[in-house]
Amino acid sequence: MSKTKRIDSLDSIRGIASIVVMIYHCVLCFFVFYTNNIEPSTNIFLKVLNYTPFHLVIAGTESVLLFFVLSGFVLSLPFLNKKPYSYKSYALQRFCRIYIPYIFVMVLSSTLMILLSDYQPITELTDAFNHRWEHPLTIEAVFSYILMLGYDVNNVNGATWSLVHEMRISLIFPLLMLIIVRLNWIKSLLLGLGSMAFLWVLTKAIAQKIFISEPINYLLNSIGDTFFYCTFFIMGAVLAKCSHQVSKKIKKLKLNHKIILLALSFLLINKTLLNLIPFGQDGILSVLGSLIIQWIVALGIIILFSLVLNSKRIEAFLTKKSLLWVGKISYSIYLIHPVIIMLCGKFLSKLIPLPVAICLVPVFTLPIASLMYKYIEVVSIKLGKDFSVKKVSKSEQPKIKVS
Repeated sequence: MSKTKRIDSLDSIRGIASIVVMIYHCVLCFFVFYTNNIEPSTNIFLKVLNYTPFHLVIAGTESVLLFFVLSGFVLSLPFLNKKPYSYKSYALQRFCRIYIPYIFVMVLSSTLMILLSDYQPITELTDAFNHRWEHPLTIEAVFSYILMLGYDVNNVNGATWSLVHEMRISLIFPLLMLIIVRLNWIKSLLLGLGSMAFLWVLTKAIAQKIFISEPINYLLNSIGDTFFYCTFFIMGAVLAKCSHQVSKKIKKLKLNHKIILLALSFLLINKTLLNLIPFGQDGILSVLGSLIIQWIVALGIIILFSLVLNSKRIEAFLTKKSLLWVGKISYSIYLIHPVIIMLCGKFLSKLIPLPVAICLVPVFTLPIASLMYKYIEVVSIKLGKDFSVKKVSKSEQPKIKVS
Protein backbone atom coordinates (compact mmCIF):
# COMPACT_ATOMS: atom_id res chain seq x y z
CA MET A 1 0.00 0.00 0.00
CA SER A 2 1.60 3.27 -1.04
CA LYS A 3 1.54 6.28 1.20
CA THR A 4 1.08 8.67 -1.66
CA LYS A 5 -0.82 6.82 -4.42
CA ARG A 6 -4.29 5.49 -5.08
CA ILE A 7 -6.12 7.85 -2.78
CA ASP A 8 -8.71 8.28 -5.56
CA SER A 9 -10.22 4.96 -4.54
CA LEU A 10 -10.65 6.17 -0.95
CA ASP A 11 -12.22 9.39 -2.22
CA SER A 12 -14.77 7.25 -4.05
CA ILE A 13 -15.48 5.32 -0.85
CA ARG A 14 -16.05 8.63 0.92
CA GLY A 15 -18.48 9.58 -1.83
CA ILE A 16 -20.35 6.29 -1.49
CA ALA A 17 -20.45 6.79 2.29
CA SER A 18 -21.94 10.27 1.86
CA ILE A 19 -24.68 8.76 -0.33
CA VAL A 20 -25.30 6.13 2.36
CA VAL A 21 -25.68 8.85 5.02
CA MET A 22 -28.18 10.66 2.80
CA ILE A 23 -30.22 7.47 2.24
CA TYR A 24 -30.07 6.72 5.97
CA HIS A 25 -31.47 10.14 6.86
CA CYS A 26 -34.20 9.77 4.22
CA VAL A 27 -35.41 6.36 5.40
CA LEU A 28 -35.34 7.47 9.06
CA CYS A 29 -38.12 9.89 8.18
CA PHE A 30 -40.50 6.91 7.97
CA PHE A 31 -41.77 5.15 11.08
CA VAL A 32 -41.05 1.60 9.91
CA PHE A 33 -37.34 2.36 9.55
CA TYR A 34 -37.13 4.76 12.49
CA THR A 35 -38.61 2.18 14.88
CA ASN A 36 -36.38 -0.52 13.42
CA ASN A 37 -33.36 1.71 14.07
CA ILE A 38 -34.22 1.84 17.78
CA GLU A 39 -35.35 -1.77 18.21
CA PRO A 40 -34.57 -4.17 15.32
CA SER A 41 -37.78 -5.52 13.80
CA THR A 42 -38.80 -9.15 13.31
CA ASN A 43 -40.11 -8.29 9.84
CA ILE A 44 -38.35 -10.47 7.24
CA PHE A 45 -37.48 -7.56 4.96
CA LEU A 46 -36.06 -5.52 7.83
CA LYS A 47 -34.16 -8.54 9.15
CA VAL A 48 -32.44 -8.82 5.79
CA LEU A 49 -31.69 -5.10 5.92
CA ASN A 50 -30.33 -5.40 9.47
CA TYR A 51 -28.22 -8.54 9.35
CA THR A 52 -26.95 -8.95 5.80
CA PRO A 53 -24.58 -6.90 3.62
CA PHE A 54 -27.67 -4.99 2.41
CA HIS A 55 -27.38 -3.09 5.70
CA LEU A 56 -24.47 -1.15 4.18
CA VAL A 57 -27.03 0.76 2.08
CA ILE A 58 -28.36 2.44 5.25
CA ALA A 59 -25.24 2.29 7.44
CA GLY A 60 -25.29 6.01 8.21
CA THR A 61 -23.68 5.87 11.66
CA GLU A 62 -20.95 3.56 10.43
CA SER A 63 -20.29 5.87 7.47
CA VAL A 64 -19.50 8.79 9.76
CA LEU A 65 -16.94 6.62 11.57
CA LEU A 66 -15.50 5.84 8.13
CA PHE A 67 -15.12 9.59 7.52
CA PHE A 68 -13.13 9.92 10.75
CA VAL A 69 -10.83 6.97 10.01
CA LEU A 70 -10.28 8.24 6.47
CA SER A 71 -9.45 11.75 7.72
CA GLY A 72 -6.83 10.32 10.08
CA PHE A 73 -5.32 8.29 7.25
CA VAL A 74 -5.11 11.19 4.79
CA LEU A 75 -3.99 13.86 7.26
CA SER A 76 -1.15 11.65 8.51
CA LEU A 77 0.52 11.20 5.11
CA PRO A 78 2.56 14.47 5.06
CA PHE A 79 3.88 13.69 8.56
CA LEU A 80 4.80 10.13 7.67
CA ASN A 81 6.54 11.36 4.51
CA LYS A 82 8.56 13.73 6.76
CA LYS A 83 7.74 16.88 4.84
CA PRO A 84 8.74 20.27 6.34
CA TYR A 85 5.76 21.46 8.29
CA SER A 86 4.25 24.75 9.50
CA TYR A 87 1.36 24.50 11.94
CA LYS A 88 0.04 27.94 10.96
CA SER A 89 -0.18 26.98 7.29
CA TYR A 90 -1.77 23.65 8.13
CA ALA A 91 -4.34 25.19 10.50
CA LEU A 92 -5.32 27.91 8.02
CA GLN A 93 -5.90 25.39 5.25
CA ARG A 94 -7.91 23.04 7.48
CA PHE A 95 -9.96 25.94 8.81
CA CYS A 96 -10.88 27.20 5.34
CA ARG A 97 -11.51 23.68 4.05
CA ILE A 98 -13.93 22.76 6.83
CA TYR A 99 -15.33 26.03 8.15
CA ILE A 100 -16.26 27.98 5.01
CA PRO A 101 -18.56 25.30 3.51
CA TYR A 102 -19.88 24.60 7.03
CA ILE A 103 -20.78 28.22 7.81
CA PHE A 104 -22.27 28.65 4.33
CA VAL A 105 -24.66 25.75 4.81
CA MET A 106 -25.52 26.85 8.37
CA VAL A 107 -26.42 30.34 7.15
CA LEU A 108 -28.42 28.86 4.27
CA SER A 109 -30.21 26.38 6.55
CA SER A 110 -30.97 29.03 9.18
CA THR A 111 -32.25 31.50 6.58
CA LEU A 112 -34.55 28.95 4.95
CA MET A 113 -35.82 27.86 8.36
CA ILE A 114 -36.60 31.43 9.41
CA LEU A 115 -38.29 32.30 6.10
CA LEU A 116 -40.17 29.07 5.40
CA SER A 117 -40.73 27.01 8.52
CA ASP A 118 -43.89 27.14 10.61
CA TYR A 119 -42.14 25.01 13.29
CA GLN A 120 -45.00 22.52 13.15
CA PRO A 121 -44.40 18.76 12.93
CA ILE A 122 -45.59 16.59 10.05
CA THR A 123 -47.42 13.75 11.78
CA GLU A 124 -46.78 11.27 8.96
CA LEU A 125 -43.03 11.61 9.55
CA THR A 126 -40.83 10.69 12.52
CA ASP A 127 -38.88 12.71 15.05
CA ALA A 128 -35.82 12.26 12.84
CA PHE A 129 -37.53 14.71 10.47
CA ASN A 130 -39.57 16.77 12.93
CA HIS A 131 -36.67 17.60 15.24
CA ARG A 132 -35.24 19.70 12.42
CA TRP A 133 -36.60 23.21 11.95
CA GLU A 134 -38.41 22.58 15.22
CA HIS A 135 -38.04 25.94 16.99
CA PRO A 136 -36.80 29.48 16.28
CA LEU A 137 -33.13 30.33 16.59
CA THR A 138 -31.77 31.37 19.96
CA ILE A 139 -28.82 33.65 20.72
CA GLU A 140 -27.00 30.72 22.32
CA ALA A 141 -27.53 28.63 19.19
CA VAL A 142 -26.24 31.33 16.83
CA PHE A 143 -23.17 31.81 19.05
CA SER A 144 -22.65 28.04 18.99
CA TYR A 145 -22.98 27.83 15.19
CA ILE A 146 -20.42 30.58 14.61
CA LEU A 147 -17.87 29.07 17.01
CA MET A 148 -18.61 25.45 15.99
CA LEU A 149 -19.53 24.44 19.52
CA GLY A 150 -22.16 21.93 18.38
CA TYR A 151 -25.03 23.16 20.57
CA ASP A 152 -28.51 22.86 18.99
CA VAL A 153 -27.16 22.09 15.50
CA ASN A 154 -29.82 19.44 14.92
CA ASN A 155 -32.50 22.13 14.79
CA VAL A 156 -30.89 23.66 11.71
CA ASN A 157 -28.68 21.02 10.11
CA GLY A 158 -27.94 17.96 12.22
CA ALA A 159 -25.34 16.53 9.84
CA THR A 160 -22.89 19.24 10.92
CA TRP A 161 -22.36 17.67 14.36
CA SER A 162 -19.47 15.61 12.99
CA LEU A 163 -17.75 18.69 11.54
CA VAL A 164 -17.48 20.15 15.04
CA HIS A 165 -15.36 17.15 16.04
CA GLU A 166 -13.54 17.11 12.69
CA MET A 167 -12.41 20.70 13.20
CA ARG A 168 -11.29 20.23 16.81
CA ILE A 169 -9.40 17.03 16.04
CA SER A 170 -7.80 18.53 12.93
CA LEU A 171 -6.33 21.32 15.03
CA ILE A 172 -4.74 18.95 17.58
CA PHE A 173 -3.88 16.25 15.06
CA PRO A 174 -0.24 17.37 14.59
CA LEU A 175 0.34 16.74 18.31
CA LEU A 176 -1.04 13.23 17.93
CA MET A 177 1.24 12.63 14.96
CA LEU A 178 4.32 13.58 17.00
CA ILE A 179 3.57 10.48 19.09
CA ILE A 180 2.54 8.21 16.22
CA VAL A 181 5.63 9.02 14.15
CA ARG A 182 8.04 8.36 17.03
CA LEU A 183 6.54 5.20 18.53
CA ASN A 184 5.96 1.86 16.88
CA TRP A 185 2.43 1.15 15.71
CA ILE A 186 1.45 -1.00 18.71
CA LYS A 187 2.60 1.54 21.31
CA SER A 188 1.13 4.52 19.46
CA LEU A 189 -2.19 2.72 18.99
CA LEU A 190 -2.46 1.58 22.62
CA LEU A 191 -1.32 4.94 24.02
CA GLY A 192 -3.58 6.89 21.68
CA LEU A 193 -6.71 4.82 22.23
CA GLY A 194 -6.13 4.47 25.97
CA SER A 195 -5.46 8.15 26.66
CA MET A 196 -8.35 9.39 24.51
CA ALA A 197 -10.78 6.87 26.02
CA PHE A 198 -9.69 7.96 29.51
CA LEU A 199 -10.22 11.65 28.68
CA TRP A 200 -13.61 10.78 27.18
CA VAL A 201 -14.79 9.02 30.33
CA LEU A 202 -13.33 11.71 32.60
CA THR A 203 -14.97 14.59 30.75
CA LYS A 204 -18.33 12.79 30.61
CA ALA A 205 -18.15 12.09 34.36
CA ILE A 206 -17.44 15.74 35.16
CA ALA A 207 -20.34 16.88 32.96
CA GLN A 208 -22.73 14.50 34.76
CA LYS A 209 -21.57 15.39 38.27
CA ILE A 210 -21.44 19.18 37.90
CA PHE A 211 -24.37 20.98 36.25
CA ILE A 212 -23.60 24.58 35.27
CA SER A 213 -26.08 25.31 32.47
CA GLU A 214 -27.47 23.38 29.53
CA PRO A 215 -25.13 24.94 26.90
CA ILE A 216 -22.04 24.58 29.12
CA ASN A 217 -22.78 21.00 30.05
CA TYR A 218 -23.53 20.24 26.42
CA LEU A 219 -20.12 21.68 25.53
CA LEU A 220 -18.40 19.49 28.16
CA ASN A 221 -20.13 16.39 26.82
CA SER A 222 -19.26 17.44 23.28
CA ILE A 223 -15.56 17.85 24.16
CA GLY A 224 -15.69 14.40 25.73
CA ASP A 225 -17.09 13.03 22.47
CA THR A 226 -14.26 14.76 20.58
CA PHE A 227 -11.72 12.80 22.64
CA PHE A 228 -13.56 9.60 21.73
CA TYR A 229 -13.73 10.38 18.02
CA CYS A 230 -10.01 11.16 18.15
CA THR A 231 -9.48 7.43 18.46
CA PHE A 232 -10.76 6.88 14.93
CA PHE A 233 -8.33 9.46 13.54
CA ILE A 234 -5.56 7.65 15.41
CA MET A 235 -6.60 4.32 13.89
CA GLY A 236 -6.48 5.83 10.41
CA ALA A 237 -3.06 7.35 11.05
CA VAL A 238 -1.67 4.08 12.43
CA LEU A 239 -2.97 2.26 9.34
CA ALA A 240 -1.09 4.76 7.15
CA LYS A 241 2.04 4.22 9.26
CA CYS A 242 1.82 0.45 8.72
CA SER A 243 0.77 0.71 5.09
CA HIS A 244 3.83 -0.99 3.60
CA GLN A 245 3.67 -3.95 5.99
CA VAL A 246 -0.09 -4.30 5.44
CA SER A 247 0.43 -4.16 1.68
CA LYS A 248 2.95 -7.02 1.77
CA LYS A 249 0.55 -9.17 3.80
CA ILE A 250 -2.47 -8.46 1.58
CA LYS A 251 -0.60 -9.10 -1.67
CA LYS A 252 0.46 -12.55 -0.47
CA LEU A 253 -3.15 -13.61 0.06
CA LYS A 254 -5.04 -15.74 -2.44
CA LEU A 255 -8.20 -14.37 -4.04
CA ASN A 256 -10.53 -16.49 -1.92
CA HIS A 257 -8.80 -15.27 1.24
CA LYS A 258 -9.26 -11.67 0.10
CA ILE A 259 -12.96 -12.35 -0.49
CA ILE A 260 -13.25 -13.77 3.03
CA LEU A 261 -11.52 -10.67 4.42
CA LEU A 262 -13.91 -8.43 2.49
CA ALA A 263 -16.89 -10.34 3.87
CA LEU A 264 -15.39 -10.04 7.36
CA SER A 265 -15.02 -6.28 6.94
CA PHE A 266 -18.71 -5.98 5.97
CA LEU A 267 -19.63 -8.11 8.98
CA LEU A 268 -17.63 -5.94 11.38
CA ILE A 269 -18.90 -2.68 9.90
CA ASN A 270 -22.53 -3.73 10.51
CA LYS A 271 -23.25 -2.00 13.83
CA THR A 272 -26.77 -3.44 14.00
CA LEU A 273 -25.34 -6.94 14.01
CA LEU A 274 -22.74 -6.01 16.64
CA ASN A 275 -25.48 -4.61 18.88
CA LEU A 276 -26.57 -8.20 19.48
CA ILE A 277 -23.53 -8.53 21.79
CA PRO A 278 -25.05 -8.46 25.34
CA PHE A 279 -23.38 -5.48 27.00
CA GLY A 280 -26.55 -4.44 28.85
CA GLN A 281 -28.71 -1.33 28.58
CA ASP A 282 -27.42 0.83 31.44
CA GLY A 283 -24.32 1.45 33.55
CA ILE A 284 -20.61 1.39 32.84
CA LEU A 285 -20.83 -1.92 30.99
CA SER A 286 -23.20 -0.37 28.47
CA VAL A 287 -20.86 2.62 27.99
CA LEU A 288 -17.85 0.38 27.47
CA GLY A 289 -19.91 -1.81 25.15
CA SER A 290 -20.76 1.18 22.96
CA LEU A 291 -17.08 2.12 22.81
CA ILE A 292 -15.98 -1.41 21.91
CA ILE A 293 -18.68 -1.85 19.25
CA GLN A 294 -17.65 1.35 17.49
CA TRP A 295 -13.99 0.29 17.61
CA ILE A 296 -14.97 -3.04 16.07
CA VAL A 297 -16.73 -1.10 13.29
CA ALA A 298 -13.48 0.87 12.80
CA LEU A 299 -11.56 -2.40 12.55
CA GLY A 300 -13.90 -3.45 9.73
CA ILE A 301 -13.27 -0.10 8.03
CA ILE A 302 -9.50 -0.56 8.34
CA ILE A 303 -9.73 -4.03 6.76
CA LEU A 304 -11.82 -2.55 3.96
CA PHE A 305 -9.31 0.26 3.34
CA SER A 306 -6.43 -2.25 3.35
CA LEU A 307 -8.13 -4.33 0.67
CA VAL A 308 -9.18 -1.33 -1.41
CA LEU A 309 -5.64 0.04 -1.51
CA ASN A 310 -4.16 -3.29 -2.54
CA SER A 311 -6.63 -4.64 -5.09
CA LYS A 312 -6.47 -3.71 -8.75
CA ARG A 313 -10.01 -5.02 -9.30
CA ILE A 314 -11.49 -2.88 -6.51
CA GLU A 315 -9.41 0.10 -7.57
CA ALA A 316 -10.59 -0.22 -11.17
CA PHE A 317 -14.19 -0.21 -9.97
CA LEU A 318 -13.76 2.70 -7.54
CA THR A 319 -11.91 4.90 -10.02
CA LYS A 320 -14.75 4.99 -12.54
CA LYS A 321 -15.62 8.57 -13.49
CA SER A 322 -19.05 8.50 -11.89
CA LEU A 323 -17.69 7.36 -8.51
CA LEU A 324 -14.79 9.80 -8.65
CA TRP A 325 -17.31 12.59 -9.24
CA VAL A 326 -19.39 11.50 -6.26
CA GLY A 327 -16.21 11.37 -4.18
CA LYS A 328 -15.25 14.86 -5.26
CA ILE A 329 -18.59 16.37 -4.17
CA SER A 330 -19.01 14.11 -1.10
CA TYR A 331 -18.52 16.92 1.45
CA SER A 332 -21.21 19.01 -0.22
CA ILE A 333 -23.55 16.01 -0.40
CA TYR A 334 -23.08 15.48 3.31
CA LEU A 335 -23.69 19.15 4.15
CA ILE A 336 -26.61 19.98 1.88
CA HIS A 337 -28.79 16.86 1.95
CA PRO A 338 -30.55 17.69 5.29
CA VAL A 339 -31.69 20.99 3.76
CA ILE A 340 -33.07 19.16 0.72
CA ILE A 341 -34.87 16.66 2.98
CA MET A 342 -36.61 19.52 4.81
CA LEU A 343 -37.61 21.32 1.62
CA CYS A 344 -38.94 18.13 0.04
CA GLY A 345 -40.78 17.06 3.19
CA LYS A 346 -42.36 20.40 3.98
CA PHE A 347 -43.03 21.87 0.55
CA LEU A 348 -42.62 19.43 -2.35
CA SER A 349 -44.94 17.06 -0.46
CA LYS A 350 -47.77 19.57 -1.02
CA LEU A 351 -47.54 18.87 -4.74
CA ILE A 352 -46.80 15.13 -4.76
CA PRO A 353 -47.24 12.27 -2.26
CA LEU A 354 -45.01 12.65 0.81
CA PRO A 355 -43.09 9.34 0.39
CA VAL A 356 -42.31 10.25 -3.23
CA ALA A 357 -41.08 13.68 -2.16
CA ILE A 358 -38.63 12.15 0.32
CA CYS A 359 -37.49 9.58 -2.24
CA LEU A 360 -36.62 12.43 -4.63
CA VAL A 361 -34.08 13.90 -2.16
CA PRO A 362 -31.06 12.25 -3.86
CA VAL A 363 -32.25 13.48 -7.28
CA PHE A 364 -32.09 17.10 -6.09
CA THR A 365 -29.11 16.71 -3.78
CA LEU A 366 -26.52 15.56 -6.33
CA PRO A 367 -26.75 18.51 -8.77
CA ILE A 368 -27.04 21.05 -5.95
CA ALA A 369 -24.01 19.49 -4.22
CA SER A 370 -22.12 19.73 -7.51
CA LEU A 371 -22.82 23.46 -7.67
CA MET A 372 -21.87 23.87 -4.01
CA TYR A 373 -18.59 22.08 -4.65
CA LYS A 374 -17.78 24.32 -7.60
CA TYR A 375 -18.69 27.67 -6.04
CA ILE A 376 -18.06 27.09 -2.32
CA GLU A 377 -15.65 24.19 -1.79
CA VAL A 378 -13.23 25.01 -4.60
CA VAL A 379 -13.14 28.65 -3.49
CA SER A 380 -12.54 27.69 0.14
CA ILE A 381 -9.69 25.32 -0.80
CA LYS A 382 -8.02 27.99 -2.95
CA LEU A 383 -8.54 30.62 -0.27
CA GLY A 384 -6.93 28.38 2.34
CA LYS A 385 -3.86 27.83 0.15
CA ASP A 386 -3.53 31.48 -0.83
CA PHE A 387 -4.12 32.75 2.69
CA SER A 388 -1.61 30.37 4.25
CA VAL A 389 1.05 31.33 1.68
CA LYS A 390 0.54 35.04 2.38
CA LYS A 391 0.51 34.65 6.15
CA VAL A 392 3.35 32.16 6.52
CA SER A 393 6.72 33.43 5.37
CA LYS A 394 9.45 31.14 4.12
CA SER A 395 11.40 31.62 7.34
CA GLU A 396 8.49 30.16 9.29
CA GLN A 397 7.93 27.14 7.08
CA PRO A 398 10.21 24.57 8.76
CA LYS A 399 9.43 25.46 12.40
CA ILE A 400 8.27 21.96 13.19
CA LYS A 401 9.65 18.87 11.53
CA VAL A 402 8.58 15.33 12.11
CA SER A 403 11.20 12.63 12.15
